[in-house]
Amino acid sequence: MGTRSVGVVQGTENAEFLKLQELAKIQGNEFCNVDVPACPDGWLIRPEYHRPQALYQFAEVDGDGNVIGSPKYRITIPHHQAAKPTDGISNYVRGNWELIYLLSDNSKVTLHTIDEDTANSLLAEIQALINPTYLVGADISKSGFAMRNTPIAQIPVKNRTAKYYSTGTKNLLPDWLAKF
Repeated sequence: MGTRSVGVVQGTENAEFLKLQELAKIQGNEFCNVDVPACPDGWLIRPEYHRPQALYQFAEVDGDGNVIGSPKYRITIPHHQAAKPTDGISNYVRGNWELIYLLSDNSKVTLHTIDEDTANSLLAEIQALINPTYLVGADISKSGFAMRNTPIAQIPVKNRTAKYYSTGTKNLLPDWLAKF
């Protein structure tokens, strides 16, 4: 990092500056597309949680399915099975439909989708990733439109990474990292 002097033809300084800015923006996007620090939602509220958890991060996609920016939207899955996935969770559209799935030990999976059908479909996919012991007695504690001062943007997202923490907050380095 730092600064670097670049020689240009006199009189073209502004044009060259704009070109270099655009190049830096392109290169910056290449470096920022995958690794964005994040931790599961429950850790922010209850740091004593030492449950195994996986953190799936999603990035916005455009109409052609091309990824836009870094994966900054997340779904935390408590009691995720330890096997590293080869495929990510399906693409979906984020929105103000909130579904909270309460596992048998009171840990939660929270989803924000565009509608109830999308939420139920995504939940079914996620349930297959959870240790079956914690699905016994699990139930949807909330499913409905979440009223907010600032609505959640309705954007299509694609799963880009998954990180697994076998001991929860006891070790902030994931046991594995999968990129999709």
